Amino acid sequence: MFALTIQQPYAWAIMEGIKTVENRTWRPWYEGPLLIHAGKGKEWMCDVLEDGTAVSREELVFGAILGVVDLVMPVPAYYTAVEDNPFAQGPYCWILEHPRKFETPIPWRGAQRIWIADEKRQRDDKERKLSSELCRLSVIP
Repeated sequence: MFALTIQQPYAWAIMEGIKTVENRTWRPWYEGPLLIHAGKGKEWMCDVLEDGTAVSREELVFGAILGVVDLVMPVPAYYTAVEDNPFAQGPYCWILEHPRKFETPIPWRGAQRIWIADEKRQRDDKERKLSSELCRLSVIP
């Protein structure tokens, strides 16, 4: 399944349904279910998000897949659907919908751009946990 690594606290905000737009300099070639992976880096840490939401650092998980969202469509930052969104900075705004959190985040090594979470990247037990969570959330049969 396809995945995207996002730094905290933004990965948390996406999974909480607070942040519904992800900004990138490139247009994705994919639309559909997308795993959200929280990166290990702490360069983007802040206490308050752009919309005024307070960040609870105790809730943040690093270096793990947190859940899945639907990547609906990418649009330019000036597009009407995102122009009032405090997270929309562009140049491409990826619209994310229907966040589904895993019961337990799955430790996983991330990568740049859109990447594939599969057994070649991790040990089999982590792949089984990922498959189990995706089935539980009805993302895959």
